Amino acid sequence: MNEKPKAIEISLPPQPALLRQVVRLLEKEGEIAGSLSLQDKLVEICPDDWNARLSQYEMYLAAGQPEAAARRLEQATDDALQDAHRTSKFRRLLRSRNRLRLLANFERAALARNPADIRAALSGSQALLDSRDFAGAQALLAEFAQRPGHSAIACKRLTMGIRTSGLDQLLDVVLHGLAAGSSHQLAAWLSGHEDDDLATELLDRLERSQAPGWSSVAVQLARIARMEAAGRHDEADRAHARIESAIAVERVPQLASPTASTLMFRNPPLLSALVVVARWYVERSGKARIHVAACSTGEEAYSLALLLDKAGILDACEIMASDFDPALVRRARTGVVDARSMEATAPDLLEKYFTRQADGRYRLDGGLLSKIAFHVRDLRDAPAIQHDLVIADNVLVHYPEEEAARMLTSISAHAAADGVLCLGGGLAPGLGARVKALGWVPLLQGSETIHEAWRTQRKAWYLNPRPYWALPPARMLDAQPLRRTTLFARSEAMAAALGPLVARAIEAVDGT
Repeated sequence: MNEKPKAIEISLPPQPALLRQVVRLLEKEGEIAGSLSLQDKLVEICPDDWNARLSQYEMYLAAGQPEAAARRLEQATDDALQDAHRTSKFRRLLRSRNRLRLLANFERAALARNPADIRAALSGSQALLDSRDFAGAQALLAEFAQRPGHSAIACKRLTMGIRTSGLDQLLDVVLHGLAAGSSHQLAAWLSGHEDDDLATELLDRLERSQAPGWSSVAVQLARIARMEAAGRHDEADRAHARIESAIAVERVPQLASPTASTLMFRNPPLLSALVVVARWYVERSGKARIHVAACSTGEEAYSLALLLDKAGILDACEIMASDFDPALVRRARTGVVDARSMEATAPDLLEKYFTRQADGRYRLDGGLLSKIAFHVRDLRDAPAIQHDLVIADNVLVHYPEEEAARMLTSISAHAAADGVLCLGGGLAPGLGARVKALGWVPLLQGSETIHEAWRTQRKAWYLNPRPYWALPPARMLDAQPLRRTTLFARSEAMAAALGPLVARAIEAVDGT
């Protein structure tokens, strides 16, 4: 009787060295199915043997089973990306065995898992470049670089990695992408770069590349920041003047909202001076009536209220904030502040007075917000009530001199007979006589120290000039006191009493 022979099952011990020898022997004899089975066993026993994982993929590919090969490579990639050590080992193996296409695909998978992985971007583009796929390397780096959210440190790491990895021909692509996606962070890095020659070279490249989001003016501003950081203030002033002279904008007043932009704590010395003035009124008469004119979206009024509360005198202060634009007043009443406006807010004030919302914005404490009465007001109208302290900072600079003179008269009418007026922004030459005629006396001579640097506003205006002249000179060097003085009192006696207090407050802030 003929019996069918039984299949003999051989149980191999889980010894990787033995399995590798048997796999090589079966492969040499053409026993593809057996070698594949044992290779799978080897990978099962040693999942971190990346040589075995790569060989498994290649064996299935050679056996004409591309789908099975792809599945095993995908699993190997997923396993390798579980931690940095595995990733590094698999990356080195693919490069050492010159599997450049596989390496490029592996780095794409790494970037899909972590879009901020600079090493994966550099390694993937290097692999594509080595495989002579210049267009692919360009595309990968451009896509990575133009992703928003790169920090200044990331900009530095990516750019320096390109230079040290032999990818210098792709440097323009990286700078172009960073300028499009993270121009502020790139500017921050280049503005403060310790190597002046390298920073100059990169800025030159940016200017030549005409990168989106990075105009010639932006390059000049980064260079000016480097001058100021190095203490070359005169050179920076001349550079500012060159930019301004190159921008031709009709100087007419903005018709709707003259001060539709502001920030929290954008002018600490001035705020400190205003708190001192408010305290002087509280100590003298038990209360201080304050009008924050042209309040925009409310940040200036919020900042002052916070500091008055911190000084312990908010309950004795009546704060009115007004603006010409109803939309801005509606926004100010919400107490909501964009994250970009909070950069100068001290951490303790942020924690005490604000709540972060789900959308990333901040909401002012309701109790403090209730201390500010917001109204729609045109400063040219007669006031319903006069205030001890009228703050019209950065208002007159929005108007041609003749109209600014009329505005000054209207603003002056909002101040009480023994009031203090804050104008800010510098006064045009012809307004000095009007200030004197209205009876105002400067509290300080040469008080340009309490002006903010205007850097944020100047940058925004350079890059997007508006149809009105909204900026004071780059540096207030003119010797005429009335062009530089911000705070005014109704009499010489008030100026003499308040001047020293304000000066000390300003010195305290400037010294910190």
